[in-house]
Amino acid sequence: MRWIAVSRHVSLKEQNNGIALSVADDGIGISPEELPKIWNRFYRVDKSRSSSEGLGLGLGLAMVKRIAELHNGKIHAESELGKGSTFIIQFTKS
Repeated sequence: MRWIAVSRHVSLKEQNNGIALSVADDGIGISPEELPKIWNRFYRVDKSRSSSEGLGLGLGLAMVKRIAELHNGKIHAESELGKGSTFIIQFTKS
């Protein structure tokens, strides 16, 4: 199994109309071309990783997106190659 060291940062902020949960890392990042595809089931950005290495099937972000939607939330990602990614889930107050 191959491990890649990344630092992770989590924050929860209250906004005027709700809250925002943000999870950021300083990993390898995701290219602009790949970013829209990360929400698709079974999609993996890094083709060199395989499920036989125990690194997943490409379901995690699709599940996170669906769970956010079930709670009337919206999720989006920002990323820069070589600098990391940030995933932000916004929930509005009911």
